[in-house]
Amino acid sequence: MVHFPAAYRGPSPPSLRLSFPGVPMTPARLRLAALRPAILLVAALVVPAPASALMQSPEARLADSAIDSGDPVVALAAVVGLSERARWMTPEAQAELLESIAAALPHGDARTLALLLRAHALAGQGRDVSHGIARQLGFVDRWAVLGPFANEGMAAMDQPLAPELEGFDPDGSWEGRFVPVGWQLIDGVAAPGHVDLSTRIRPTDAAVLYAATDLVNVRPIRATIHLAVEGAWRLWVNGEPVAARDDDLGEGPLRDRVDVTLAGGRNRVLLKVGNDEGATGFHFRITDTVGQSIPMLGVEWPRPHGEAVRQTADWPAPSGLADRIRDHLEPPVDEDGEDESAGASPTAEQLVSAAIVLRRLQPRDPAEPWERWRERAIEAPDLDAVGRAHLAGTYSEQWRRVALLEEAAREGDPWILAAHIAAIFDQMGAERVQTGRDLLDGLLARHPTMVEARFLEARLLRLAGMYWTAWDRLHALHRDAPGLPAVERTLHEWSLDVRRDELLPELLGNAMARQPWSLTQAALLVELHLAGGDVDAARAVIEALGRQRPDDPDVLLLSASAARASGDLGAALHAVDEAARLRPGDPDIHARRGRLLVESGDRMAAAAAFDDALVRAPQAASIRRWRDRLDPGTEQFYAEWQLDDAEIRELAGRADVSEGDFTWLVDQRMVHVYRNGLATTWNQRAALVHNRVGLDSLRSTTLWYTPDAEIVEVTNVRILRPDGRVVEAHDSRDAAMGTGPSAIYYDVRSRSLTFPALELGDILVYEYRVSDIAYRNLFDDYFGDTFMVQDHAARLLVRYGLLGPAGRSFHFNDEHLRLAELTVEDRGDQRLHALVARDVPRVPRESWAPGPSELFEMISVSTFGDWDSLADWYWNLIREQLVTNSTMEREVARLVEGRETVEEQVAAIHNFVVRNIRYVALPFGIHGYKPYRTSDCLNRRFGDCKDTAALMKVMLELAGIPSEIVLIRTRDLGRVHGEPPSLSVFNHAILYVPGLDLYLDGTAGHWGSRETPALNQAASALIVHDGRGGTFLEAPLLPASANRITSEMDLDLTAVLAGTGEASGVVTSTHTGEFAAPFRRRWEADDRRRERYQEQLSRSIAGVRVIDATFGALDDIEAPATVTAHVEGGEWVRLSDTEATLRPFGPLRSAWTQRYAASAERRLPLELEYPWRIEEHRQISLPVGMEIRAGLGVAEVRSAFGVARRTVELGEAGLEATLVIELDVLRVTPEEYPDFRAFLQDADRLIDQPVRIARDGGA
Repeated sequence: MVHFPAAYRGPSPPSLRLSFPGVPMTPARLRLAALRPAILLVAALVVPAPASALMQSPEARLADSAIDSGDPVVALAAVVGLSERARWMTPEAQAELLESIAAALPHGDARTLALLLRAHALAGQGRDVSHGIARQLGFVDRWAVLGPFANEGMAAMDQPLAPELEGFDPDGSWEGRFVPVGWQLIDGVAAPGHVDLSTRIRPTDAAVLYAATDLVNVRPIRATIHLAVEGAWRLWVNGEPVAARDDDLGEGPLRDRVDVTLAGGRNRVLLKVGNDEGATGFHFRITDTVGQSIPMLGVEWPRPHGEAVRQTADWPAPSGLADRIRDHLEPPVDEDGEDESAGASPTAEQLVSAAIVLRRLQPRDPAEPWERWRERAIEAPDLDAVGRAHLAGTYSEQWRRVALLEEAAREGDPWILAAHIAAIFDQMGAERVQTGRDLLDGLLARHPTMVEARFLEARLLRLAGMYWTAWDRLHALHRDAPGLPAVERTLHEWSLDVRRDELLPELLGNAMARQPWSLTQAALLVELHLAGGDVDAARAVIEALGRQRPDDPDVLLLSASAARASGDLGAALHAVDEAARLRPGDPDIHARRGRLLVESGDRMAAAAAFDDALVRAPQAASIRRWRDRLDPGTEQFYAEWQLDDAEIRELAGRADVSEGDFTWLVDQRMVHVYRNGLATTWNQRAALVHNRVGLDSLRSTTLWYTPDAEIVEVTNVRILRPDGRVVEAHDSRDAAMGTGPSAIYYDVRSRSLTFPALELGDILVYEYRVSDIAYRNLFDDYFGDTFMVQDHAARLLVRYGLLGPAGRSFHFNDEHLRLAELTVEDRGDQRLHALVARDVPRVPRESWAPGPSELFEMISVSTFGDWDSLADWYWNLIREQLVTNSTMEREVARLVEGRETVEEQVAAIHNFVVRNIRYVALPFGIHGYKPYRTSDCLNRRFGDCKDTAALMKVMLELAGIPSEIVLIRTRDLGRVHGEPPSLSVFNHAILYVPGLDLYLDGTAGHWGSRETPALNQAASALIVHDGRGGTFLEAPLLPASANRITSEMDLDLTAVLAGTGEASGVVTSTHTGEFAAPFRRRWEADDRRRERYQEQLSRSIAGVRVIDATFGALDDIEAPATVTAHVEGGEWVRLSDTEATLRPFGPLRSAWTQRYAASAERRLPLELEYPWRIEEHRQISLPVGMEIRAGLGVAEVRSAFGVARRTVELGEAGLEATLVIELDVLRVTPEEYPDFRAFLQDADRLIDQPVRIARDGGA
């Protein structure tokens, strides 16, 4: 049993909560004053005596703030700040400073954190010292742990699993995520106060883990549990649910509080942790209700206990840190509406402190509570330079940090200036580096011995490419100021670069002294010793690490490395086996065992070890390659389909070289889907080149992949010559897709393959594999895929195969396939679905054809059987990303202010998003379907379609307007059947507002809220009903009247016809719908509008001059787009001696037959871009008395496709001409095409009909 002695006890405050009275001067505070020289260790290297408060070192300022403020939030922020300054202090100075600060503070979060940080600083004195301090504070580090259990989409957090239903059985075994799991004991591993679940449980991604312990007390007592979990959690005490949190707030030692009653005797604590990605762990502290450790409270391993815990759907919420800070700075009001504290508004120091504490101690909080305090602090009149500098660190955007630090540095504080220069160097860029260089020269001139300034000088030299000189400067700084972690860590990294290995043992040794539990530092030091042949030194490091991390699998793996280096493979295998026993779910341990067995010559046992690893990580490409070396056929699931050269040449003999530019001899894909939905995809393609066009088409191809989640392996590329030779030559180049700011937002790469040796008559053959390499399926256990059976080239053999677990359901669209036939074959615990098509004819190319999924037969497969399930799954995938913050709340309030109708509010929010969020279209990987957090999208001001749709949704909901995410397949890709329900068919995301029956596209920067882009109309779509299923439909098509050009022209031809001058007139055009958006985009930012508009008109009316052109407010995307132009000159009429020929509409319009129906017949459907309507009115002034010989009257052509109507009449002022032409159809079938073409020809003739005017009285 571990007991908590009463330690660091002091005067009890009246409340455990954040408020406490001012702290009087105590002996501890006097000791702090005496300690000031140690605190000013860095300052002593800067100036002999600080001239002002601004010239104090950061450590001195923070210490004063912690002690003198009398405010718990300020004190806690100061201690947090000291933890960040630890890299500029020796551990001894840090420990002494923190001890004096803690002694001067009452019990509370600031004091606890100070003492916990002191425990970290004293780690070099031994585990008993550092962990002893944490235990004295009430931190519990003795636990039984269990897991992982599957937790796809965090669904298991709301499902009772075995530990909840069956109690605690130390010898029990349960089916875990990959293999059976049982309880393991963990005792104070790693950092003081922290329980790192990842040391014993792997993987922790998409997992549920449990921890249990027994608290033993002599009598009943009210107590407080202080809990900070990296993940969602549920907590039971003695079987009763006491608190839960659904959000992962990130790593931080102090956060949530739960008041509980401990019984006399044993008290069972059960903690359920749900983790989405990354490592996980927790801090668990138990105190009395005033924050002091409980005397004689002990911790024991849990005893067997067979009772289930009580389940509830109404979990109590803990007392959160953000709530406690809010209540402290904004006290609640009493029944009369009065502030119970009657205190003043928070000071800038308090606001800054609140932002710092929340940003550092719960960094992943989706609500971003620090933002509201930060924004208030920025506006506070009493905010000083130090406060601005502290606030800079709360921003994730580097440019914001630089801007705030630049402002703060103007007051001359050398440390703030140093931070500003460091932030500039972090930005990089030649111009920024030069700015930092100039500032650094001034800082060094004033403070030549300042540690941070000298450190920055070394960094600058390195940025300039002077690596050796930079290393020399940093080494000199290390000699002058030894023991500073920031200097030593950087010197270690740079020493590796310049190959100065002689310093590495000292530097790593110092790092291990500071953090003796650090696995990373120890592994580097062990590797260094083993590389130098000093096995004994390596073992000494491992033994020291083992004392800090007892029974740690990673320490055992280091021992295995040392044993292997000494030639003792038996001892190495024994250590690896023990590591596997402690962490059975880790595939890397089993792979390590396999490699050792290969080295020992036991290939059969090695194969079994790699098989064990593949059970835990079936998609791990490196493990699979090891397994393939032992048995080359093991993972070549595609071998039976792989065609050799002879088979491919045989297919080439059947190709019709007169048909098309090339022929696909074979195009096949085999997919191996593992139990968790991850997959490996093998592709083989072979094409015969017919002519030059085909040669150009086949010279290159591009493969896409996401580096962290997938690998691409080009396994075979060859060119088969007609004379029998085989050429194996190709070029390969990888490139990142993101550029500029988007490069840090998306991690997407392309691999381009080029085949320069390809010639006419050659056969190009290439094979490649794309493998998922993550530990988990980022889309939970979903799998979906599409594969085209047809193309514009003929295909002789097309095959798609899916090999997956026999127990999984895979849904295909086989009922809609004409060319490919589906067969299903069971192969033990695997099932092969195969679709095969032979002699697939090519699809001809024609303009205005529908998208490929309507032209070509397409195979679609999905693990979903209905759209409701897919929609609910997608909602669970994205809902955690839909978060608000204070900036968003203020923005929405500003946008809707004064707008009374829902339509106006929707338009305002839509227009804000499309005009302020830059569109970056790179939809790959998990974020091809899952948006980033909406708060991040707003802060960064860029995102893709899902990001902007999600942001609009959250902003509309803040305004009280319901909306729903819509997944859509834009019409250019073609519509799809409703089966099977699959995410793979969609390429875009928009938003639907049910109350207005309105579809909004957050990426359509020039479309108004009622101008849905044409590609989103008549497109296959899924409306996601926020966890209530979904509706698969075809998005509505707007009528022709929604896409309209209206033109009014007053044209004076009097002088032209009289032979005394030229034409003049005024033209006004109004564009709506699909005509408006390109018009706005074309003219919105053109600073030479008049000249450009004249160029555009002169292409229709030769010689016309635009005197001036007035465009409407094109930035108002809710208004129609307009232009009014005054014109002169131009060839409006053709003149002869006796007659003038005028076409009132012809010169301004193209021939519609030529545009849409140039060919006499079609084999494919014709699809217009959208229905449209054009209305033109002309008032044409003529000389008095002129005779109209022909062209007057009304003519109309009407059909099922639209209408064309022309009216020309002679009035008192001259000719009045009106044209209406409307195409109110989207799709024309080949059977309808002749009638459609005839309608367009009639319409062109009607439009082109001239008006003939007599001159000089001619008859």
